[in-house]
Amino acid sequence: MPATTPIMPDAIYASLTHTHRILDTFLQRRLTPLQLTLDNYLIVLFIGQQTELSQDWLMQRLGITASVVTRRLKQLQEQKLITKVANPDDRRGWLVQLSTAGQLTYQKLVEVLLAGHQHLRQGLTDAQLVTFYAMLRQIEINAARPEEMK
Repeated sequence: MPATTPIMPDAIYASLTHTHRILDTFLQRRLTPLQLTLDNYLIVLFIGQQTELSQDWLMQRLGITASVVTRRLKQLQEQKLITKVANPDDRRGWLVQLSTAGQLTYQKLVEVLLAGHQHLRQGLTDAQLVTFYAMLRQIEINAARPEEMK
């Protein structure tokens, strides 16, 4: 059965863009007391989950350039949330770790994210969430796939 044309030709774009903006505001309000931003909270989260990470791993995982990773790490260093040590496997690279203050921030961050998740999922069943995540993943895959010439 062919897909029907949506009433709004930009339905997916509009819905995702609008929701993205609302979620950014929702999350930023919760990150501000931790002195984290939307740009750097994931770095703290990833390092906290892995103990230490290379800048290259962060660059690949976040899909950002080396200079952007360096800039974000510098901000976190200035806040004394991370430390950088030379990577013994790559003398040109660095490994980043959470400092003691960074570990405390990480623990608070996890609490904030879990509470936010509980708030956002109100009224949704586990099955609905699984479907939602699968739908988002499929949209991500479709967007990354080259469009076929017609």
